[in-house]
Amino acid sequence: MVTTTHDDDDYQPTHDVYGTDLRRVRAMIAAGFSDSLIAEALSITVHAARYAIIVATDDREGAPDLDELAAICREIQAGWTPAQAAAARHGEPRMSSLVVRPHAAITCQRREDSLSRRQQERIAAGEVPVFERPSLPPSMRWQARLDIQIYGKRRYGQKSFPTREEAEAWGRAWMRRQWDEAHAGACVGR
Repeated sequence: MVTTTHDDDDYQPTHDVYGTDLRRVRAMIAAGFSDSLIAEALSITVHAARYAIIVATDDREGAPDLDELAAICREIQAGWTPAQAAAARHGEPRMSSLVVRPHAAITCQRREDSLSRRQQERIAAGEVPVFERPSLPPSMRWQARLDIQIYGKRRYGQKSFPTREEAEAWGRAWMRRQWDEAHAGACVGR
C-alpha cells in the first residue's frame, strides 16, 4: 500500500507501506546517498531502504515481473513430491528447493547491474553533493562528500574548499578517477 498526495502535479507517493517518508528518500538519492546511508539516516533496515528507493524512483529493474515469478513457482512446484504438494495445499512449511538458488542469483545480478548503471549515469552527469558549512573558516566553507559503489566496492571521498565551484570540480575529478581505477583493475582481473 502506498499513500499519495494530490497537492503536486505528478501524484508521487509520499510514504511507502512501512511509513518511510519518500520525499526525504528522493532528496537523499538526489544528494548521492547510497541505500545503506539512507537506512542509517532514517533509522530503518537496509531492506526497508531499498524498498523505499524502489517505490520513490519507480525503478523496478532487478526485480522479477509477475510472469517470471509465475514461471519460477511452476519450476519449483514441478520438483515437488506428492507429499510436498499435499503439505503446500495445507499451508505447512516445506524445505527450500534447489531451484530457488539460481533465480536468486539472477535477481542479485540484475540488482547489481541496475546499481552499476545508476552509478555510471551519476558519474557521467557529474552530480556532486556539496554542503555549505558556515561554522567552519572561509577556507573550508564548502565540503564535497561522495559515496559511490563500483563493482561492489564502496568508495568514500570528502574534502573542503573555499568555493562551491572548486568543491564540485574536485568531486567530478575524484569520481572519474575512482571509475577509471576500478575499470583498470577489472581489466587485469582485480
